[in-house]
Parts: sequence; structure tokens; C-alpha cells
Amino acid sequence: IRDTKTELHLSPEIRKATDTRWQNWRENGIHVLMAPGARHFTKRWLPENYAALIRRLHADFGWRTLLVGGPDERDICAEILAAAGADCTENIAGELSLTETFGAISQTPLFISNDSGLMHAAAAFAVPQIAIFGSTTRELGFFPINPNAAIVENSGLNCRPCSHIGKATCPKGHFRCMREISPEMVLESVAQLAGVSSKTKK
Repeated sequence: IRDTKTELHLSPEIRKATDTRWQNWRENGIHVLMAPGARHFTKRWLPENYAALIRRLHADFGWRTLLVGGPDERDICAEILAAAGADCTENIAGELSLTETFGAISQTPLFISNDSGLMHAAAAFAVPQIAIFGSTTRELGFFPINPNAAIVENSGLNCRPCSHIGKATCPKGHFRCMREISPEMVLESVAQLAGVSSKTKK
């Protein structure tokens, strides 16, 4: 197999609706799409860290964040919105269909997520993306196939990977693979990928 890259194709109707949505979002300062959900617990970065990252993206770069996901992610996105503040972020989880969400992802300047289906959608559109990995690793073949992707992971743990698809709980009970990934680590990857400097970087 010479080409393993995934491709997604959008209908003209979805592309037109996406153009309108992004025009409105840009006017409201939206620069980042963030998908904090994942099917398995061990693939989910902590909500409080997502909230802290959103605040830093706003403080350092002036970017507002739009939270996306399916109906099952409404609660976690609402939790993140409450912690980050409405000045930094908006939450539309559960409001768009899957194809409408794909459309939104196709035009985002930056996409941040866990290892999830939407992560692979972002890779298919080759948008700049940050993928946060916990229990799974590159060797399992699930990293995004995208030249514009940066991976953030805690690579110094001998308990990774604990599963090829993720688990409901950490088998070791410490969840260090995600807990030890700080907002600052992700922010550094954002700055490198986007070619910008953090205002608060020392």
C-alpha cells in the first residue's frame, strides 16, 4: 500500500454551511477547535487541564476556543466551559451532526484533541493539529497521519501502552500517562506548530 492517508469529502451543502459558520466564529474570535472527548477514559486528558489550556491560549495568543463533540460529550464540554470562562470559549457539543462537525474541522486554524475519531478526521483534512495521547502509543498505529500534526505524550512510562484501544480505568491506578501532561506542555507544542511565541513564556 503506497498511500495510507485517509481522505474525507464534504458535500457542497456542507461546505457552504461551513463557510457561513466559520465567518461567524472568526468574527467572535474563534481560532481553535477543541474536542476533549474520547470513548475510553484512559484516552481522555483531564477536563481541568483543557480549561487551563483554553485560558492560556486566550491570554497568550488572544485565541478563543470552540468546544465540539457529540451528545455524549456535552457534559464534559460544559464542565470545561464553566472552568475556562465564556470570555475564552464557547461550547457547541451535540449541536452539529457528524458531517457538520467534519466541515467545521476542515477549516479550523488549529485542532486540539485526544486520540479519538475526530482526531483522525482532522488528520484527513491535514489541518494543524495537536493530539494528546495517554494509554496508546505510536507503535499501535493510531497516531494521526498528518504532516501538520504534533503529538503530546508522556513517553517515559513503562506501563504504556496498557491497551490498543483504551480502558475504562487505569490498570495501575495512577493515570500518570495523562495526569503528568501539563497545559504548559501542550501550549509549547501549540507555539511550535503555529510558529508563535507565548506572551508569558519565561
